[in-house]
Amino acid sequence: MAGLWSDGAHMIRGLIRRPGLTGLAVVTLALGIGIATAVFSITEAVLFRPPPFTDADRLVSMHSTHPSRGMNRISVSYPDFLEWRAARDLFQNAAVWMSLSRDLSGEGDPERLRVAWVGDEFFETLGATPVIGRTIVDADQHPGAEATVVISMGLWRRRFGADPGIVGRGIRLDGIPYTVVGVIADRHAWPADAQAWIPLQFGSAPPEWADRRSNHTWQVIGRLNPGVDLHRAASRVSAIAEASSARAPEERERGYTASVLPLGRSLTGEEGDLVFLTKLHLLPHEVRDLGLVLLLVVGSILRMLH
Repeated sequence: MAGLWSDGAHMIRGLIRRPGLTGLAVVTLALGIGIATAVFSITEAVLFRPPPFTDADRLVSMHSTHPSRGMNRISVSYPDFLEWRAARDLFQNAAVWMSLSRDLSGEGDPERLRVAWVGDEFFETLGATPVIGRTIVDADQHPGAEATVVISMGLWRRRFGADPGIVGRGIRLDGIPYTVVGVIADRHAWPADAQAWIPLQFGSAPPEWADRRSNHTWQVIGRLNPGVDLHRAASRVSAIAEASSARAPEERERGYTASVLPLGRSLTGEEGDLVFLTKLHLLPHEVRDLGLVLLLVVGSILRMLH
């Protein structure tokens, strides 16, 4: 403790002897505090607030789990998803999605986009309505249907100049032509970093790779029916998963069950969980840049006071 007081006194005497340096340190520190406040405010809004959807408390994410192997939150197989969604006394809607990367080409320079591959009921589950045009509908899911895409408002403004005639225009993703059918507000984007959404086209018979119960590929969202609480949904979905695992051990090893969480928790994780650290890419790049500036500010102050 004596050493700490001694170091503090030495630092104060140094600041008094160099008032110019002291003023610069104060200004730098004030800048750092302002940046820290901005970073915290935006991070809290992106990672910790409830999703900005209608009746967001009814939105859930569903996951496969295998407790004995320490796997508490993993992707879901398509057959499992179909069984869970069939519990219509629990779910008003439910849908699968998968995050992909695709190259956008056509007008302007090519760029890499984060794209969500989504199943039927995806936008209905979220309760997300388009700013322009429509979202993906059942007809878009049928094999052989025209390839359609919904884009984010951010992409619409940045790439297409907020052209009000965007609906019906063609774009290419990985060289494949798609027709833009609608624009979604950025605040209703899910996942939050998605810039475009394209439909699954499985029809009534998913391909073999997607129809294996051992193929844990999909993320699942659901909207609970009014009056259905989270505990009831979690218990029922877990029971369905355990029954299917026991019923067909040749399709997948025993021990799989399921979890149902509020949709916002799929970003932040359970208490004590650091899952949110893997989601920092959802922050706007400007916020990450501010964080870097904050580190530089702190480093500069430390060098000045050395």
